[in-house]
Amino acid sequence: MSCPVTKEKVEFVTKQFLCNVPLNNFQWNDIFSDLILDEIAQQTLLDSTINSNLVLHLPLPTNYQKSFLKRIIDCLEECRQRYSELKETVICDEIYSAYGRLVAIAVTEDNFKHYMIKDKDKVISLKESNNLISDGTTGVEIICASRCLYHNVGPPDTYVLKLPWEEVNIEECHKLGVIDSIIAADIVYDEDSFVALVGALKCLTESCSVKRVIFSCTERNPETLKSFLLQMNSASFFQQELEIPVQNNFIWPTDTPVKLFSFKRSL
Repeated sequence: MSCPVTKEKVEFVTKQFLCNVPLNNFQWNDIFSDLILDEIAQQTLLDSTINSNLVLHLPLPTNYQKSFLKRIIDCLEECRQRYSELKETVICDEIYSAYGRLVAIAVTEDNFKHYMIKDKDKVISLKESNNLISDGTTGVEIICASRCLYHNVGPPDTYVLKLPWEEVNIEECHKLGVIDSIIAADIVYDEDSFVALVGALKCLTESCSVKRVIFSCTERNPETLKSFLLQMNSASFFQQELEIPVQNNFIWPTDTPVKLFSFKRSL
């Protein structure tokens, strides 16, 4: 028999669920052999995921929630069938009720992801549209690079403004004044924008005393990333590939590589 479900196991499954980790990438940590022995633990997991106030008010994609519950039901049933001593164990009725509720819900256009901040009673919620394209030039994959960037530089003091790369010039830089750092996530995907992007970075480093530039890049096409790095090198930017941080606060898929770079310009 397995040991009772640990609080850590439930919390880790909850954390993955809330940020919509693909189920084929889920780390279950053998939780099912524990859950089948403990109806209270089943209810606890349900209350922290599907039936939590957070998810009820700011729901994850309905199909994802259904798939999550279906996986739990199937795995619990498999445990009962595999071990004769578990045939009399029970899957709590609330799990089936929650699944029935989800089946009756219409798919919504907007959904949410929630990120639990480690050691803090805080959650960051992001609203996403079903129209986002995960494998194109925009969309879900952008968030992967953003999460990696957050882990590396933390939540900095920032100033946000609309400033297209091609409109960066000395006059605009003088208006901005001194800038300590430039950080960006997933902007290296279109080779047609590289000339303007590199030119803007040159202008900003020369006129705004930028000390560091940090880019987090989802490597969809290695040749595209290589082209950008070569152009940065030609513009006298020294580049250093940084270590990808451990996934603590945010979890992101690892099937598409995310790379982190620091740039400094030799003036």
